Amino acid sequence: MQSTIFDYLGQPHTIDGFRDMYPTFFQLVYSLGGASLTTDIEEPTTWDDVSMVISRNPQWHGFNYEALDNFKLASDCPAGKAILKSIDEEQGSDAKVLLQIGAIIDEETRIIEHVGKLNMNTFRESAGVVTCDVEADTLQNRIQAKADTKVNLLDSVALDGTSVTPAVVKTTILHSKAFREIYQVTSATDTAESLTMGDSDVYVMPNLSSPTKNDLKTTFNNPFGIAFSDPVADKNPFWKAFSDGKYTVTVALNVTCDLNLKQRQFSLNRAAITNFTAQPYLVHERETAILARYRIGDGKYNEPDGFYYGPLYVRFTVDGTATNALEIRQGDNVYLFIEIKYTYSGANELGSTSLKAVSSNFSMQIDGVSRNVQSPTKGLLAYDAIQQSIRLITGQNNCFRSSFFGKSSELYPSDGDGANYLKTNGFQIRRFDKGIQRSFKEIVEDINAIFHVGYEYTIQSGVPIIRMEKAEYFYKGGEILKIDEVSNLVIDTAKELIFSNIQIGYGKYLDEGLNYLDEFNAYHEYSTPIQTENGRYQATSNLIASGYAIEATRREQFESTPKDSTRYDDDLFIISVNPAIPSYVGTATFTKNPLLFAGRPLLLLPVKPSFCEVGVKLSISGTTHHNDVFTIVKITNFGVQTVIVLDRFATGEVVASATIQPYDFAGYAEKNENFSTVQNLLEPETSYNLRRTPKQNLLNHAAWLNSSSAYKSVAEVYKNTFTKLNGDLVTQLKTTDAFPASNPDRLLLTEKADISIENANRAKRIYVPKWITFECRLTEAEFNAIRNAVRGWNNDETDYGFITIPDLEGNDISGYPWEIRRQKKTGKSSVKLLRTYASLVNQQQENCDDYEGWTFEQFESNPVPLAAENCLMSAFG
Repeated sequence: MQSTIFDYLGQPHTIDGFRDMYPTFFQLVYSLGGASLTTDIEEPTTWDDVSMVISRNPQWHGFNYEALDNFKLASDCPAGKAILKSIDEEQGSDAKVLLQIGAIIDEETRIIEHVGKLNMNTFRESAGVVTCDVEADTLQNRIQAKADTKVNLLDSVALDGTSVTPAVVKTTILHSKAFREIYQVTSATDTAESLTMGDSDVYVMPNLSSPTKNDLKTTFNNPFGIAFSDPVADKNPFWKAFSDGKYTVTVALNVTCDLNLKQRQFSLNRAAITNFTAQPYLVHERETAILARYRIGDGKYNEPDGFYYGPLYVRFTVDGTATNALEIRQGDNVYLFIEIKYTYSGANELGSTSLKAVSSNFSMQIDGVSRNVQSPTKGLLAYDAIQQSIRLITGQNNCFRSSFFGKSSELYPSDGDGANYLKTNGFQIRRFDKGIQRSFKEIVEDINAIFHVGYEYTIQSGVPIIRMEKAEYFYKGGEILKIDEVSNLVIDTAKELIFSNIQIGYGKYLDEGLNYLDEFNAYHEYSTPIQTENGRYQATSNLIASGYAIEATRREQFESTPKDSTRYDDDLFIISVNPAIPSYVGTATFTKNPLLFAGRPLLLLPVKPSFCEVGVKLSISGTTHHNDVFTIVKITNFGVQTVIVLDRFATGEVVASATIQPYDFAGYAEKNENFSTVQNLLEPETSYNLRRTPKQNLLNHAAWLNSSSAYKSVAEVYKNTFTKLNGDLVTQLKTTDAFPASNPDRLLLTEKADISIENANRAKRIYVPKWITFECRLTEAEFNAIRNAVRGWNNDETDYGFITIPDLEGNDISGYPWEIRRQKKTGKSSVKLLRTYASLVNQQQENCDDYEGWTFEQFESNPVPLAAENCLMSAFG
């Protein structure tokens, strides 16, 4: 007869007979006097009273390492006492002493089953006995001790000074999110006077000093005034465009002018105005070319009727309204002025010109949608961000697994639903090369609010790691064990798992400006079908998914003088990316001409690939001398050629068919290309994170929330009671989309709408909010079977499964293990389970079969078990 026992790393060992046939060893592992030593000690006097404990993390769903409950090393063993006293005197409370416990199989074979770390802060000697608390020495303890410590995810040195593998920094191309922009200015009465010597054209500049609304980045708030030189020639625009865009400009004005020509003091002839024009203009200029010169109103020309004029004086009024459409490019200049030109009689008779201008009514509105050029940013995919935070805490490279966040590789057959999300900060979006600071706790809590994940501390190929998956992964298995005899059975309501209100979404988003109300990635609140409890389910992430916040931060880099700090610099953004890797295949010329670009290494292409931006790394193949990775330093044009300045050069060559791809490329930021429907959104083709709206996130949490309402009909709804900002957004994923996550049916979703349990991830349910507690006796083999299953070590259908027992009426009832305590000496165990939803369904069916054929009157007048009510009520409509 053979059996299997597991060591402390979860590795199986086949032995003859059973574990209790073999003696137990206790040994100390320590350093003393510079030497690493291992010494056997006698069995601690407290060993017989030890209980083994396995427990589920109530927040993160995975199981903690098994623990020796309240185990204290108490030893009167001479060897043990002497060693611990020497260690305490040499190293004090920081000493690391391990206690290893296991089975002696034969003279050469020992299997270590438990490892504990002595807490030397609790070392005590009394009456010939030394005592010291024993704590777990696990990855879990190391991470929990530093979970709140912020680390720079771009570092490669752990907190303890150990060098670790650096994270793979990925590049993505960010597009321009369309911004609606409005500029408004009005002015009632303004007066300006000016005097000049000699003959000159005159320009009246409208009052732009106090705009009532200004979303345009680079306008100049000029006051009402008079100039004697052409504003266009002087490059004195009122607006120098910060972004590309299409705008409608509406201007209305009414200005009365008194033009006075004064003669010289000694004059032989009388001066008189012989020709006169006054015309308001809106001028659009690009570089040095005037693209358009729009008239505002009819102007005044050649002393039209109605003027009062004399030989030295003329009064006139210019008024008009005009609306013009401008297609603006970044850097364009826009001017607004009244141009006054005149001629006069009496040569050499003019002494000075004076003008008084009175504006009685002026208004201008600019309304449009702007876009800016695309730009690259660097960051970490979600998998790499989580993994690097663990590396920096533990100093351990191989430390993380997740099929949900993993990319297709030797570890994972395909991309997981959570694989293609980039995490970066405002500095990186603005292209400042600064670190990304986050603690492990912040990372996992922010991700959990979006995806509803769980994680466990487990063993992979003998190495302790964290495994993170969707929460339901840790409740996916079948029956682990059926226990026929239990005592002190109690079934309680799990009130802490009953939720009547939900808040879900994001805690940070763009909360000001014209585009504020168009933002959809804020937060929602829902009321569940539960009426009797006030439990609140909170799932708001501090990650920023707001497309407007991404774009506002991104555009900061295009300022003429970039700011040292901006609002979102240290905040973390999440960006959904389209993982397709683009490429250019075609002619490529590598050259280094001292007459071109100061002899810098150049790559000449007939077109500019869309992924080519300054700072992007290129992987080049198909050449003779340049099959390598290069960094783009500069991009410009030379004739019809796109000129890319590279960071280095091999030798000149012309390649007919080179292949060029972006290196370490996460993908383009996703827009609306994977959606069949996007409605009620400004220019959806420029959006960000449509896949991560609060309604989509709600579906990620649905299996857990549906379980809270396990006794409710699937027709009942989560009622939307509040939607922050754009609740009118309607989206639907394409049927071909590969990453629907918890929206497998790719539903048409309206953000502010209610949603039924039936449509919330197909009414998937995990548990019934009932605790099942009892006592029983578990053999060591049974306890190990449970332990291995809840840790996923059996590699069969029992992994992450449930335990079945008889209920108070003798019927089978099952639950997921929550906590199990087993006394090592007696096997007496106390067990806590969370009831499975499957057991309720089975019981409901059994109860429904018992009441087949009942009438509604019978149902009304007779007591019916709760488990049968749903199907009976459904039958009665």
